[in-house]
Amino acid sequence: MRVTTVTPGFTSVSAESEPYLFVTSGPIAVSGKPWINSALKASFDVSSIKGIPVGTTPKVEFFWLTNSTSYSAGTGLPPGVDYVVKDADGGGTVRVTAVVSLGGKVVGRFVSDSTEYVTNPAPSRNYVNREVSDFLMARTSDGRLWMWGRNFGAFPKEIGTGWNVFDKIFSPGDFNEDGHADVLARKPSGELWMYPADGQYWWKPASLVGVGWQGMTELIAPGDFDSDGHDDVLARNRDGRLLLYPGNGKGGWLAPRQVGAGWNMFNRVFSTGDFDGDSHADILATNAGGQLFLYSSNGKGGWLGSKVIGSGWQSFKGVFSAGDRDYDGWTDIYGIDGAGYMYLYPFKSGSWKPRTLVGADWDVFTALF
Repeated sequence: MRVTTVTPGFTSVSAESEPYLFVTSGPIAVSGKPWINSALKASFDVSSIKGIPVGTTPKVEFFWLTNSTSYSAGTGLPPGVDYVVKDADGGGTVRVTAVVSLGGKVVGRFVSDSTEYVTNPAPSRNYVNREVSDFLMARTSDGRLWMWGRNFGAFPKEIGTGWNVFDKIFSPGDFNEDGHADVLARKPSGELWMYPADGQYWWKPASLVGVGWQGMTELIAPGDFDSDGHDDVLARNRDGRLLLYPGNGKGGWLAPRQVGAGWNMFNRVFSTGDFDGDSHADILATNAGGQLFLYSSNGKGGWLGSKVIGSGWQSFKGVFSAGDRDYDGWTDIYGIDGAGYMYLYPFKSGSWKPRTLVGADWDVFTALF
């Protein structure tokens, strides 16, 4: 390319660009799980590069772009070296650029698609991603159901009426595996109904998925508790036994079984999905003294052990999962105190981060999930 400047009264000046070599190549892709501490591999066929002069060998480097890395972070990685996802990458996406150089000059850049958002290390539930895990549903005393998006300052969207006929409402995840999160709702008579979401902020036709559930004092949505690929439900009955009701992925059930006893010692039992970062769905519970217990699961419908991870929770009227509210790859907790203030309690790498105030008057709702 030649550029010429012409200014009246001055001699024109021309300049030519240096010859630039443009190359093409086959696609570049990222394989592996976008989980913290997982290795991601760049798939790129160097031999597919076209336009390199015969007898020359190009240099190829991979630059991984994440929350914690960029082009300015240093030299790229050579082919065959994996990128290990960092804790700082949590909540963001990962993509890779193959930079092709010849004679010290860049002659081509080829960019992959981005991964899903990085979690630690597996999604809390099958349906959870950045778009879904930050939604919150709330029922008012007149039976209307409302949904908030990621920004609680925005006005909520009304997504149903007549929900006060149910005494328990929760989301088990994508229970029928159609790609959208669903809601299960129990009537005082013990009927359990599934409300499949249509992906457009409304519902497909509801269906009855169980009877006799009135004997359960707690219904918990842990996600895939037994690691069979389907979202499940845990239920505590009146004598304190904890029962696993495995989902079959079609909006129904496999055979239930007991997975614990003595759970009547807790006044509140819930799940955030994977809370301790081992890719298995866990359970949190509070007792009357305000202690918060973590029950780590083994991913097979059993337990690795339990420990106290907090105290003072007796002052809260409600405690439940917040998903990954602060986008760091770890699931968090909401707490609503006696005055109706909602606080976010972020948890990361085994310890609590400073809490933040979400808003006021959250005690007016009869259900939150």
